[in-house]
Amino acid sequence: MKLAFMSFSMMREAFLGKMDADTLCAVAAENGLHILDLQEAEIALYGEAKLKAAIFILC
Repeated sequence: MKLAFMSFSMMREAFLGKMDADTLCAVAAENGLHILDLQEAEIALYGEAKLKAAIFILC
């Protein structure tokens, strides 16, 4: 079984305006990652609705 996930969410970059939900999911997908492990604070930072819309990039 191969497990792959992104162990960090680039929160610092999000605070600086250099990362958004679409880009976060695109980076994960480009690197063959199919799971993002996000905490509640990260979901609030990126925006739940934006993450839900962007998550389809991973599929």
